[in-house]
Amino acid sequence: MSAAPEGPRADGATARTAVYGVVFNLLSYLLTRGLNLLITIMLARVLMPEGMGLIAAALLAIELIDIVYGFGLREMLIYDRNSEKRRQSTAFFVICIVAVLQMLAMLAAAPLSASLVDDPLIVPIMMWLALLFPIASAGAVHEAILLKTLEFKKVAGAEMLSVIAKAAVALSMLWLGFGVWSFVASMFAAHIVRTAAFWVLCDWRPRRPDLRWSTILRQLRYGQHIVFTSSIGKIQQRSDQLSIVASMGDASLGVYFIASRIPDIVLLGVSITLSKVVFPTLASAAGNRERLISMYFNTMYGCAFLMAPISVGVACIAPAIVYLLFGEEWSAAIPVLVILALTGIPKVVGWSAGDVFKATGRPELLTYVNIVQTTIVTPFVFAVAWITRDLVAIALAMLVGQVVFTLLSLGAMKRYEGVGILPSFGAALKPIIASFIMGAVVLAAQSAFASLGLGVNLLLSIFVGSVTYTAAMLVIDGKNCIKWLKVMAPDRFQPT
Repeated sequence: MSAAPEGPRADGATARTAVYGVVFNLLSYLLTRGLNLLITIMLARVLMPEGMGLIAAALLAIELIDIVYGFGLREMLIYDRNSEKRRQSTAFFVICIVAVLQMLAMLAAAPLSASLVDDPLIVPIMMWLALLFPIASAGAVHEAILLKTLEFKKVAGAEMLSVIAKAAVALSMLWLGFGVWSFVASMFAAHIVRTAAFWVLCDWRPRRPDLRWSTILRQLRYGQHIVFTSSIGKIQQRSDQLSIVASMGDASLGVYFIASRIPDIVLLGVSITLSKVVFPTLASAAGNRERLISMYFNTMYGCAFLMAPISVGVACIAPAIVYLLFGEEWSAAIPVLVILALTGIPKVVGWSAGDVFKATGRPELLTYVNIVQTTIVTPFVFAVAWITRDLVAIALAMLVGQVVFTLLSLGAMKRYEGVGILPSFGAALKPIIASFIMGAVVLAAQSAFASLGLGVNLLLSIFVGSVTYTAAMLVIDGKNCIKWLKVMAPDRFQPT
């Protein structure tokens, strides 16, 4: 297998900042996702599949409307080589206007949702949640500025504060018996605290914007591909849940939502967290192709090092997770969780390509990849849902879709960046091999631990998995593994 090409070392300070940013954001991720998981567990135990289906439908509506979030202006501000305050104020103004339009769209969609969701409570829930769009938009530029200046600790701090507020409100209101409205109130608490934290942590303040149409169009030109990519990507990403809403009903959606929640938290959350660091870091190296490609390979290795064992590990311990966290009434979610967890393997290989496209000022490549993927995968998922009416079959269709996306992304990297598919895959191969070795050992160990009870079985499985993965990595790729574990600068090693 071809080796990843050597590149010059990145600036030490930038690389160190990037790695520290990963560390702080992952620590923030562990806390925020852990608390979000706690909220999900409590909601699932109180509300059961029908109630969780209601929440899933409301979240799905928010995600679909939020695909035009800020028209990609946050990403534009990170990429933009200029840092003019007036340009930032223009972006702030446009993002707020878009948020108001999103709010109005959500309010208009609320009455229509009653025709798709059996519970009429969906209408007032969506109307209240519509107010979240303007609240979130008020902190978007502040977040972009903090990311652009590599202030990752501050961003992580804001995320942690928001989820702590969310958990406090959700759990207290559940205890008081407010049911599904506990979720609504917790969303308000999280968004208000997050936006307020960004205003405190970032000293930028909006000024008089440049509202000339030519200025706005220049800013939107970069963001149009981000929005389009986000739109079709979100439709494809949630095509499973959309197809379930259309063909199987609220209770089935609730079961699938619980199964997808774990991969969303432990896989998609890690990917998004890493991208918050990777994209600005790659953007800082966009003028030096050799350095950029070197950082791309290192990112591939690092993502696989973190995500591959999580993906395989969650698949192996899926029964214990569901029974312990949610209860036996959610057993139908187990096979779905296994399959959705394994989508993390192809995701690991293809994820970083998108950050390279954005960092080099060519987000249109992501648009092309997503158009082709959505054209292929979305009709396939809907067809599977209508024909089989089976949640496991829908999950398998989503796994196929992730493989398609990865192949398309690596193909674009080869054509436009000159990076071969085999070297890209090779950068992530060793952690993936170690992860499957870990999975085989964990499955064998679970049989031996079966008589010890679910809780002990789960803890021992996690311990055995951690030790096995570390040992396998030390054997397969000890040099790079040790350097990664020491949190050295990513350009200080090169996977082969």
